[in-house]
Amino acid sequence: MKIAIIFFITIIFALLACGCTTNIPATTPTPALPTISENTAIPNLTGTWIVKAEGGSLLKSDTPGQYSHYVTSYNNLTATWVITNQTGRVVQGNFISSTGNNERCVGVISMDNKNLYIADMDGFLDLHIINDDLMTLVYRHVTPNDSVASVGTWTRLK
Repeated sequence: MKIAIIFFITIIFALLACGCTTNIPATTPTPALPTISENTAIPNLTGTWIVKAEGGSLLKSDTPGQYSHYVTSYNNLTATWVITNQTGRVVQGNFISSTGNNERCVGVISMDNKNLYIADMDGFLDLHIINDDLMTLVYRHVTPNDSVASVGTWTRLK
């Protein structure tokens, strides 16, 4: 029993010694958040945009979701987005679909002015601003009735 206690105490001291002599790595400083100059022009995205997209739907029931524009496993879609209001980085508007499932939307322009993020009635769009008249998009939604993913372009109607 005496040997077991001595062995146990030796192990404890060895563990303490290893822990006390181990170098603690220096913490990496957290990078500063990017700052946006007050003079940075926020892009004006108000207006009418023509959407051309292709995507697919995974049906989970007999009917797609209430606002779904994709009703089969693969579709091409042409539609219109109208951004009716922009206040600073916040945009609001409407999606007008050839399927008749029109939706309201709200979104924000990223701090670097390169992206637009939108939430509609059942999904989300991530748009990359290419120039004043062109954006590329990725869309997705998940509802109890269906899941949809699509890609495409927004072109400003002049």
